Amino acid sequence: MPIVDFNNVDLLEGFWNDRYKLNITSSIPNIIKRFENTRLAALRFTFNEKNNLSHRYYDSDSFKLIEAISYVLLKNRNDYKDLEILCDDLILNIKNHQLENGYFNSYYQLNFQELAFSKRGDHELYNLGHLIEAGIAYDKATNKKDLLEVAFKYIDYVILRFVKNKDTKFVTPGHEEIELALLKLYEYTNNKKYYDLAAFFLEARANNKLDTYEEFANSRYAQDNETIRNLKSVEGHAVRAMYLYDAMSKYALINNDSKVIKALKTLYNDLLTKQYITGSIGSYRIGEIFTIPYDLNNLTAYSESCASIGEMMFMLDLYAITLNHKIHDQIERILYNGFLSSTSLDGKAFFYENPLEIRRKEINKETSVIDIWRQKLPITKRVELFDCSCCPPNIARFVASIAKYIYFTKDNDIYINQFISSKTTINNTSIIMNSMYPHEFKISLKINCVEKQIIKVRIPEYSKEIIVNGLAFSKEKGYLVFSLNKGESNVDIEFITSPLLISANPLNVSDANKVCLINGPIVYCLEEIDNGSDLNSLFIKDLKNISKEYKKEYGMNIFKVDGYRKLNSNKPYAKSYKFIKQELVFIPYYTFANRDEADMLVWVNKK
Repeated sequence: MPIVDFNNVDLLEGFWNDRYKLNITSSIPNIIKRFENTRLAALRFTFNEKNNLSHRYYDSDSFKLIEAISYVLLKNRNDYKDLEILCDDLILNIKNHQLENGYFNSYYQLNFQELAFSKRGDHELYNLGHLIEAGIAYDKATNKKDLLEVAFKYIDYVILRFVKNKDTKFVTPGHEEIELALLKLYEYTNNKKYYDLAAFFLEARANNKLDTYEEFANSRYAQDNETIRNLKSVEGHAVRAMYLYDAMSKYALINNDSKVIKALKTLYNDLLTKQYITGSIGSYRIGEIFTIPYDLNNLTAYSESCASIGEMMFMLDLYAITLNHKIHDQIERILYNGFLSSTSLDGKAFFYENPLEIRRKEINKETSVIDIWRQKLPITKRVELFDCSCCPPNIARFVASIAKYIYFTKDNDIYINQFISSKTTINNTSIIMNSMYPHEFKISLKINCVEKQIIKVRIPEYSKEIIVNGLAFSKEKGYLVFSLNKGESNVDIEFITSPLLISANPLNVSDANKVCLINGPIVYCLEEIDNGSDLNSLFIKDLKNISKEYKKEYGMNIFKVDGYRKLNSNKPYAKSYKFIKQELVFIPYYTFANRDEADMLVWVNKK
């Protein structure tokens, strides 16, 4: 695989190394603490909450946690023996409770074992997918194969039931994930039966009559309205769609299926019309779904954290097919905004949804009707545990493996796509990258080659000018290209940019006559704590008078800009309103809701 695995990359001092360490010291321990009496208890079959014996997705939460821990152990095993002991205990319980036929699912085994594979929406194959990924990760980290052997045995049972006997009540899973995991397992073991089973599930989409859907949804919800080669529109549940598209990308990477690749390119282009400025996706709460292009309401944005992760997973594998540098522009936007906002600055609490506006007076405004009929808006404060807590362990495994997004190699050329302080050795060429990102958009590269080597550095979409010191270069398809000879080379690169006010596509009616402040890939927002109440009364004209201030706790600058407040005349309508000048304080979007609960706004009125 041309993607340089995170295991071959070491993070160095900088923004993402701080968050990598925070993930280990704060996020993962707190997830374990919060899961102890629910998810982990379910795996141990000691869960006994009255009238709620486990849950259909509990196993997957635990498997993602094991995967995240495995990635930590892979790099720092000797320092975290306690995490390995925890995983060994959980895996022993899984192994001991696996049925003789190979089936394992705490929810069904604790509740109604006889109904296995009867409800498409109950996440059985989704859970298995995460079991497979955890098994691979733990084997890589410890060379302990018990969890992987559980997965092997379970997969054989799935093949028996779904492929040979065909006696299940559904054919393709309601929540995609197993397809992706099976292709990873095929890459890991080179056993073709895992590729064949992945192909079975991928090729069966829209081709069978046994499948049922959620009671509130139709075939589009599960991306099952067309075969994988005929999908043209990004629809349905946002996370499920991204996991399917990533599986399709891996599938096409393996078999070079031109029709699947064509479909993926079409889906990617459609995805960009359904993406918030923060890179997040999913604009409708019911079903966590996509709607039509440019339907991007800020107040009700669903923008699930897992969807942003799935989006980057899909894009990374699509890049491996296309080498389109613009894909990494999108990954960068998601990374520093829609994804980064998911976690509190102390690493302990998380958002499931990541809205682009908070107006607290809108919450429960429908006082004449009972709660069930009121509009549901995203929460305004991150929490440590959700009823559906898929996001925290997913975030943990992503951060633990973030280094795989930095480097790429193909035809012996080395690509540098994300500017994260790190070191690696690729093709016998050692690279040390020191990055000022995202405080300043500068990188320094120290490269040592044993023979001639081509290095390609992505030119970010926001870069107005580039300053390169130390080496000659050319430009090619969105990259700075350095042709290096044997020996050591050093180069400093600065991508020149400045804060900008950008406007939305006119089809995006939610952001008509509004602007968003960005600096490089960083999206900024207003928060009530700095700017007072009624943020929709604030206007901005231009950036002629703008100042910056570095905030250590954010790892980047905030901006102060001259703006205006439209005064309330205490009349519902008026011919004109008075404006007064007010300084506007913009903070990085990802940092909102880390102080007191407050209103927040990304898109600001244009004066």
